[in-house]
Amino acid sequence: MKVREAFAVAAALGMLMTLAFAAGGDTNELALIDTLTAARASYEKALRDLVGFYSSAGYTEKYTRAKEELQSFKEIPIRDYLQLNSPVKPVAAGKFRSIKEADMLFEDGVTYKEFPDLSSKKKRLIKAIEHFQLILDNYPESDKYADACFMLGEIYAGFYFKDPNTGVTYYEKAILANPLLPYPAYYKAGLIYYDRIPRPKLAAEMFKKVIQMGIDTEENRQDAIKRLAKMRGDGLINE
Repeated sequence: MKVREAFAVAAALGMLMTLAFAAGGDTNELALIDTLTAARASYEKALRDLVGFYSSAGYTEKYTRAKEELQSFKEIPIRDYLQLNSPVKPVAAGKFRSIKEADMLFEDGVTYKEFPDLSSKKKRLIKAIEHFQLILDNYPESDKYADACFMLGEIYAGFYFKDPNTGVTYYEKAILANPLLPYPAYYKAGLIYYDRIPRPKLAAEMFKKVIQMGIDTEENRQDAIKRLAKMRGDGLINE
C-alpha cells in the first residue's frame, strides 16, 4: 500500500472509532455498532461528494487525492462484530424441534419488530434483536433458529440500521441452518450482493437458488431471472 493510502486508511479508522465511542457515554454494544455503521456511511458519502465536486470544478490534483482516499476507505475491511458473538451451531438434518421457550421468544421478537409506532421503532427493533439473539445463543435445536436468523437479517439490512454487511451475514446463517427456510433469504441476500455490497458472483449464486429451489414467490423468481440476465449482459458474470 502506498504511503499516502496508508495515511488515508489510518485517518479513516481514527475518525470512525472516535465517532463510534462518542455515543454519549452509552456502553451498549448495539448502540456503539450502530454509531460506527452510521459513521462509515457518512464518511463515505462525504468523500464521494468531495470527489464529485472536484471533478465538476476541474481541480485535477485535489480530485486525484480525494479519489485515492475514497479508494483507500473502500479497502478497509468491514468487521461484523456481532457475528463474533453468534456462530452458527450446526444441527443434523431433521433434528430441529419445537421448544416452548424459543417459540415464545420468537413470537415476542416478531411483535417488537412489527410494532407500527414509528416514534419508538428503533428501540423496539433493539428489543426484537435481543429476543432473536437469545434463540441463537440458547436454543440451537429450535425450529425457530433459522427463522430468527432471517428476522435479524431483515432488521440489520432495513431502514433503521442500514447495515447490509450484518444483514447478509444473518441471511446466510438462515440458509445454512435451513436451506428450505420459508422466507426469501436467498432473494434478500442476492439483492444485497447485487447493488448494496456489489459481489456479482455471490448475487448470481443466490438468484440461481431462488430460481432452482422453488420456495420463493413467483415475483421474486422473475426478478431474479431479470437480474441474472442483466449481469450477463453487463459482462459481470460469464455463466
